[in-house]
Amino acid sequence: MSGRSRQETRRSVKATISGEDARRKREETSRSLRQSKKDEVMLKRRHFTEELIEEATTSSPIPTLEELPMILDAVRSDNVQRQLQGTRQIRKLLSVERNPPIDDVIATGVIPTLVQYLTVNHLPDLQFEAAWALTNIASGTSKHTLTVVESGAVPQFINMMSSFGSSEELKEQAIWAIGNIAGDSPALRDLCIDLNAIPSILGTLEGTTRISLLRNATWTLSNMCRGKPEPNLAKVQLCLPALAKLANYTDEEILTDACWALSYLSDGSNQKIQAVIDTGIVPRLVSLLGHSSTTVITPALRTVGNIVTGDDSQTQHVLSVGVLKYLSALLRINKRGIQKETCWLISNVTAGTATQIQAVIEAGVMPEIISLLEDGALEVKREASWALSNATCAGNVEQIHTLVKMGCLKPICSLLDCSDSRIITVLLDALENILKAGKTWAEKRNLSSKGVEESNPFANLVEEYDGLDKLEGLQTHHQEEIYNKTIKILENYFQTEDENENTMPVQSTPNSFQFTGVPTFSF
Repeated sequence: MSGRSRQETRRSVKATISGEDARRKREETSRSLRQSKKDEVMLKRRHFTEELIEEATTSSPIPTLEELPMILDAVRSDNVQRQLQGTRQIRKLLSVERNPPIDDVIATGVIPTLVQYLTVNHLPDLQFEAAWALTNIASGTSKHTLTVVESGAVPQFINMMSSFGSSEELKEQAIWAIGNIAGDSPALRDLCIDLNAIPSILGTLEGTTRISLLRNATWTLSNMCRGKPEPNLAKVQLCLPALAKLANYTDEEILTDACWALSYLSDGSNQKIQAVIDTGIVPRLVSLLGHSSTTVITPALRTVGNIVTGDDSQTQHVLSVGVLKYLSALLRINKRGIQKETCWLISNVTAGTATQIQAVIEAGVMPEIISLLEDGALEVKREASWALSNATCAGNVEQIHTLVKMGCLKPICSLLDCSDSRIITVLLDALENILKAGKTWAEKRNLSSKGVEESNPFANLVEEYDGLDKLEGLQTHHQEEIYNKTIKILENYFQTEDENENTMPVQSTPNSFQFTGVPTFSF
């Protein structure tokens, strides 16, 4: 035997994964899954409209930077009409689609004046133009956003939301500005929260049918709920009833941002998960897994996946509303992110009870998992390996036998020499659980048999799929955990040549087991 001697290096080996370890909250896993989504969730938005393009071809063209000194004179004048005209011109400068001159405008020192105009409740048009300009400045870099914040804009925006005299258009612009500020960093998010932005936003939602306001409010609430370190749970949980209502809209943009917000609020402790469940939103979230748009499916799937990381009863709640019927179709969507998230969700269900594992098997999900183990992208295989391994860890012998009949051993053996050490580690656990089930089957057969003793049928399949050769190769693996798991499997389930040399071969009889396929269990 090549490499280290098995007898010389015999040592205690870490036990296979337990059910508690197998159910994985978003820690190590979430970092990689979230990373792939960060560009899909817009943290800041600039306000520009097609009206600007139309204006450029009419009597009111977009101003140029050369006109900025004259514009500033108007903004700072004592004449209200000139103030409005100048502020509108600054807003137009900052609303161009590409490369708005934010730095040039900030350098003029006009920001405090624009913030002051937020307070002129008797001049709503001037308030609106100033709010729009500041919103676009806050959509820039962190330096730009901080300039707006340090000028005292946040309390004024919140006052605009709460004011009975403010129009819905003005309130929407204030919400938009707060969304850009909260999306900049956890520190500014917490500043907005501490200044009671959330109750003010929720107040604007009451009774409104303005779709653009609903969209901006939902997006801003999602920015309030996201980020690490997490926001104060007691304060952001105020959003939950409103988000549950928003998630029942049909508008795709509202649905998407509401689901992202719910995904942030369900990410973590069982207490957070239960708070989301208590809104009654889970059936709706599960139904959204069948939505026609992947921009909706992705955050809905993330939220449902978070919920099944909870305890068995929380996981069962998701199963009871029919989540399993959507999963095979999700696994067939040709998007790695959705395939990974779905495998991750399944892995947390298969880390549950034998009843929950049986539900997954009966839903026809596992053949798709096995297929992804064979043909999926590497990062998808990593999550699929967890889904399968957890099922072998928490499942009973009959369930493991079913998985073997489905063909899980072939991709397991194939991946034992892959480049991803984590996949190897997880699949070694799966392999040990399968071999243990095969040993149990053989022992029960031998106890009840009067004929020739039968060997472990799954060990024979491992050899047939070249798994034994790959296990022998893993004895030289550089990772101690992989080496130890390999040694344990070889010692417990495969005899070495030294162990075999004094053993007479067993003669086959007509009633002996033939290793040409997967055995039929009979206990």
